[in-house]
Amino acid sequence: KKDERGRGSPSRTSPSNSNLIAAAKLIDNAQREVDLARTSSREKDSEIASLSDLLNRSMARQGSLEDRLQDMNRQMLECLSMKNTSQQNASQATHECRLAKAYSIEYMK
Repeated sequence: KKDERGRGSPSRTSPSNSNLIAAAKLIDNAQREVDLARTSSREKDSEIASLSDLLNRSMARQGSLEDRLQDMNRQMLECLSMKNTSQQNASQATHECRLAKAYSIEYMK
């Protein structure tokens, strides 16, 4: 190899070539870091999408469970109302039985 003046190149690399080699290595390293960051970003995007889907399904299920709970509460209130009505009817029937018994005793005298 000959340098610009036609002389043979020294055995070691010139400073400008060393700088170019170092810059190329830095660029390669930076490109690898960018590639790793992109891969990591894609993986995180995928994980976020998966978690978002799970959250949406969980929220839909929670809404369904809340609807079922409200239905159960309504049914419980209806049962309590029917129980109160039954108790009132039973009390009324008991009172009427007592009256009928009293009348029958009076009638039998």
